[in-house]
Amino acid sequence: LCFRNGGVYIKLGQLLGLMDHVIPFEYIEALSGCFDSCPPSSTRDVDAVFAEEFGKSPLELFESFEEGPIASASLAQVHRATLPGGRQVAVKVQHRPLLKTVRSEIAGIELVLSLVRSLEPAFGFQWLPGEGKEK
Repeated sequence: LCFRNGGVYIKLGQLLGLMDHVIPFEYIEALSGCFDSCPPSSTRDVDAVFAEEFGKSPLELFESFEEGPIASASLAQVHRATLPGGRQVAVKVQHRPLLKTVRSEIAGIELVLSLVRSLEPAFGFQWLPGEGKEK
């Protein structure tokens, strides 16, 4: 479910997956994939992020830019690149859908948590949306 919805939901799964002192083992086990199996963005989406943010393609900004990411996480992925002049760098690129949906996804999570809290006052996960906003 976290991967199907992506982005903020993967991050939420990661945060919940760390709470083995509160959440039953079966849920922790199910959420463990959120830590090491995040899907990468397509080359088309990476190019679109650069066009939207900088008005240029990665190859217009860098001497070289590796198409495939070296790592992909819930909110972004990392690519190897070379700056003009030859310095090797890591470039973090936010997953494109997040640029448009993250605020509404966090608002939705806040709504669900407040509804759960009204049904179960002892429920104490109100900090989760704030954690997502910080990231």
